[in-house]
Amino acid sequence: MSVDRSNQSKDDRRVLLLIDDEPDMVEVMFTILDSRDTHVLLALNGQEALEMMKQQPVDAVLTDIRMPEMSGVELVQKMRALGFATPVVMMSGFADLDTTLEALRSGVLDVIEKPFSREKMIATLKHALHLGSSVRRIHGELGKIFDKRELATEHSDVLRHLSMYLAGQELTRMREESQQEEARETKRAA
Repeated sequence: MSVDRSNQSKDDRRVLLLIDDEPDMVEVMFTILDSRDTHVLLALNGQEALEMMKQQPVDAVLTDIRMPEMSGVELVQKMRALGFATPVVMMSGFADLDTTLEALRSGVLDVIEKPFSREKMIATLKHALHLGSSVRRIHGELGKIFDKRELATEHSDVLRHLSMYLAGQELTRMREESQQEEARETKRAA
């Protein structure tokens, strides 16, 4: 299922895959995430999400930790096994420390506890979407260097890690630039 609430073309927007089995939470998340810059796709379970990711590039994933059939942690493990380097943010209303640590060890970018603030969710997803689009761009550039069959087999783990590393470096640089700009603006205002 896809929700598209803007006039901007899909090619110009980042793609967020939202996975949750609770209709009320889905409605809340659509309200928060509705943006001209983001195309939101919806999957009702982990298996559906994996199938969607095989069909369409996704910049970031937002998923609940606890879902029937496949947990959020199991989803991330399967994504990584399939070679997806897509940044994942997890939501949890029931996560204990062990579950949160397991999620972080599986490679998620962040775990946000419910109830969460709108600002925290938007800021976290903005970073995830930027990181994901950078990973996708870098992976595409590396794909020009390597044979497509090699990308899918021999080098997929190396390229996934390299893409994540380079995208992380780019995100760190952008954060530093943003902080420097904020400091300059604060100085000017004083």
